[in-house]
Amino acid sequence: RLTAKCDVYSFGVVLLELLSGRRAVDKTRVGAEQNLVDWAKPYLGDRRKLFRIMDIKLEGQYPQKGAYMVAILALQCISEAKVRPSMSEVLSALEQLPPPRDPASPSNSDPQVIYSPHVKSPMRPNSPHLKSHLRNNYDSPVNMSPRSPLPPHMKSPILKSPRGRCFSSQLVTSV
Repeated sequence: RLTAKCDVYSFGVVLLELLSGRRAVDKTRVGAEQNLVDWAKPYLGDRRKLFRIMDIKLEGQYPQKGAYMVAILALQCISEAKVRPSMSEVLSALEQLPPPRDPASPSNSDPQVIYSPHVKSPMRPNSPHLKSHLRNNYDSPVNMSPRSPLPPHMKSPILKSPRGRCFSSQLVTSV
């Protein structure tokens, strides 16, 4: 059954992917390192150990406070379903993050704009459109109707594990 709590769990996994630079499931890794959540979870709540999961391509050039705040948010998102935040609460937590700095041009960067190499135009975290989209699409159970933001070929059933975690059926080998 698809729920808003599954969406929050999935968003937590995306946050972990962003922090670590790793995929959610990586069969090229050994043992517990294959599953990003299982590998990263022990480090998320400890400020001194967080560097162990951070993307090495960042070469330590990231705001430690912001990374820790995102790690705590990711940990909340991947927690048991009954204690996970709503997407509105996730959005509020994201809005509390320190503004990003563009290291290439610190004097010319707008602290209210997020620059990403994957997006052609800058994104504003406080955009009413972004807030509306997150609240309307992720604070209620997933809508598999034509209004759903994903095209049909990208939709996959979600399975619930005995531990209350949500998974894409493409990633689950046994439940």
